[in-house]
Amino acid sequence: MATITNFFLADMEERSQADMDELSQANIEELSQADVLDEQLIERNIAPNLSALVGTAVAAKLITSAGGLSSLAKMPACNILNLGVNLAGYIEQTDIIQTTPPPLRKQVCILLATKSLYAARVDSLRGDRTGIFGKYLREEIRIKIEKWQDQV
Repeated sequence: MATITNFFLADMEERSQADMDELSQANIEELSQADVLDEQLIERNIAPNLSALVGTAVAAKLITSAGGLSSLAKMPACNILNLGVNLAGYIEQTDIIQTTPPPLRKQVCILLATKSLYAARVDSLRGDRTGIFGKYLREEIRIKIEKWQDQV
C-alpha cells in the first residue's frame, strides 16, 4: 500500500487524514483502471509533464506498472520500454509511436522512453507543475522524427 501513497504524494499536504486512510485501503485493481487513474492525474496534477508527453492514459499505466511515480523516476529508460502487458509495452501505445512510420518506430520508442524518464523525474521532484517541460520534450521528439524521415 506504500506505492499507492507514493503515487499521490504530489498534493499530500492538501488532503485530510480521512482521504489518506481511504487511499491506503483502496485495492490496486481499482487504481489500475485507466479511467480512474486518468482522472487522478488530471484532477490532482500529479504527473503533468509525463502526461503532456505520453498522454494521461499511458502515463497512468506506466506509473501503476512501476509502482509509483518515484519508482518510475528511478527506473532505467531501457526498463520503461518493457513496462506493459505481454510483449507490447505501454510506450508503444502512445500517439507519437502510432503516427510514426514503421521503419522509425524502434528508434522513436527508445527516444520516447528516455524523454519519459526525464519527465517522470521532473514530476517526481515536483519541478514544473504546468506541463510545459513535457510539451517541450514532445516537440523535441517531433523535430527528431522529421529529421529522421528526411534522411530515409
